[in-house]
Amino acid sequence: MIVEAKKYLRRIGAAVATLSCLGLTTLSSTAVTAHAHKSFHPTGINPGLTNKNWIIYGDSIGTEIAAFLPNMVERRHGAQTTLRTYGGTNACKWFEEAEDDQFFDVSIVVIVFTGADFVSCMLNDGHKLPSITRIYRTVQDSKQLASMFPHAQIYFLSYPRSIAEQSDLDNGKMPLADIRNALFRAASHENQNWHFVDAAKSLYVKNRAVMAMPCKRFDDAFCDHGQIPVRGEDGKHMCPGIGEVVGLTTVCSTHSSGALRVTYRLLEVVESTYPRTG
Repeated sequence: MIVEAKKYLRRIGAAVATLSCLGLTTLSSTAVTAHAHKSFHPTGINPGLTNKNWIIYGDSIGTEIAAFLPNMVERRHGAQTTLRTYGGTNACKWFEEAEDDQFFDVSIVVIVFTGADFVSCMLNDGHKLPSITRIYRTVQDSKQLASMFPHAQIYFLSYPRSIAEQSDLDNGKMPLADIRNALFRAASHENQNWHFVDAAKSLYVKNRAVMAMPCKRFDDAFCDHGQIPVRGEDGKHMCPGIGEVVGLTTVCSTHSSGALRVTYRLLEVVESTYPRTG
């Protein structure tokens, strides 16, 4: 499995020699309930998406996106979104649910997993996998999940490196987030219905992971001297609420500019790539 991962990395120009230096950031949260947001500013209507139903599979990052995505999809395209997100999970956790989901009329499948391993299917005889193996498994299992929906458009969502991983990069180590995102990008070329959403850039400034970014218009009521937090206290998640960044046991209680930026980017890519004829 490690050999296969290295071959994959060579294809995308990653620095395999640094793999032994890598560590993995794990995520944990519970599912959140979708709620409305008043400041959605769409970039264009794709008639092919009208009444086309969505499903999102994800870990804690998925739960943060799921707080906004369903209402945006319904308001914009008159469609429903099924949530299959839970903190600490990985793609393999959702295979059983997907066996049922594939029989529903699902046209858009969003997949966002960052390498968490708080599920038994990500363990080897009860033991944690090496970091790079875990990332490789995350991508392979996500591809298997995607293959269960042969008639849908699949969107692999990237997620940016954490603040700690940014420090690793500054010190010459390749972050796992960059490897994971590159592997997902490569995977998207394996099927004409698979797409890569480069949402990581939504939380970067000059390709650097940061805690705060210049405000956008949907941040106006929360903007502080032109800046808004886009990451939580842990430097990984997006909810800026004190004590809420690890766990996400409820909907983020404060404005989450980071989650909105990532969700907007997802919508932008889906709207621009989904067949306009439906």
